[in-house]
Amino acid sequence: MDRLKAKLLRRILEEVFEVNKDLFTENQFSVEVGNISFTNISSVVKLKVTDIKDDGEIISVIAENFKKYAVDYGFSLTDLGRVFKNMGKDFKIIGFNPRARKNHIILDCEGVSYRATAKHVLFRLKS
Repeated sequence: MDRLKAKLLRRILEEVFEVNKDLFTENQFSVEVGNISFTNISSVVKLKVTDIKDDGEIISVIAENFKKYAVDYGFSLTDLGRVFKNMGKDFKIIGFNPRARKNHIILDCEGVSYRATAKHVLFRLKS
């Protein structure tokens, strides 16, 4: 399978999940398309399925990790979900990766995931 077909496969899967979004919400879980690996004859798709709390908050491993490690890195538990500006764009804190060597904090900006150091994010939160 070539890369063009892999991109098409990702787009198809995302559209299928978008159409069924109400079904997932009713049953209180969220589904996202993850990595796609492929060979000449097949492909493997990684799906990320997470629970949704009654208040609409999505429970994810990275969010739980943030709650677990936040205080150790100078954050408060309420910093999860906070938005700050960096280079004119809004970044939202969505989680923590304890296995990362340097960039532990996981951010979201316009649907794209970014990584940053705790020191940089704390600086931006204070300014």
